[in-house]
Amino acid sequence: MLVAITTLFRYLVQALIILIEFLVIVFLGILVAIIYALPWVLRIGAIVIWFYGGYRLVIAVGEIYAPFSPEIPVMILQFFVVIVQLGAMIGLLIVNLRLSWGALYFTGGVPLWLALKGIPDAFENWQHADFIFRVLPPALWVMLLTLITIKGKRYRTVKQLGPSFGSGLPDFVDLILDKAGDVTLSFPPRSGDENDIGEEVSSNKEE
Repeated sequence: MLVAITTLFRYLVQALIILIEFLVIVFLGILVAIIYALPWVLRIGAIVIWFYGGYRLVIAVGEIYAPFSPEIPVMILQFFVVIVQLGAMIGLLIVNLRLSWGALYFTGGVPLWLALKGIPDAFENWQHADFIFRVLPPALWVMLLTLITIKGKRYRTVKQLGPSFGSGLPDFVDLILDKAGDVTLSFPPRSGDENDIGEEVSSNKEE
């Protein structure tokens, strides 16, 4: 009887060892699969966060301005939010193309935080939040128009002196504008300029 019990106990220990080895192999296989798929999971997460953050911020803007604004201005403001998010991501990509996935996380995470945490906390804890959000769109629009006007007039002179000398803008904004200016200079001259050049050449030949 004692021999039978010892034999059964030995078989039980062997079965437990085999089960533990099987579980270790399964765990290591799952861990390797997770490590192998982690870059793709992070990329998919960046895309999801970017779209979801923009969507939540658009919904939040609609909830803020829809009660006291017409439908069309609210839609324009929501479209402007999307343009700002897309422009921020493109600006980061122009500065450094390696920041593609980080740019998606940043330009999607900030709107998501504003929609879920920042804006609700501002309305709950600040009594003047409603007034600030009413004044914010026209104030930002005026600042944007003023910035474009000043930068457009001073762009060529500032470019000769240096990217950030006297412009008052961050370096990455100057870098974006510099590259935009290089792209603009790469276009061929207008037909009117070509006609003027052709007329000058023909007049020189006649003389």
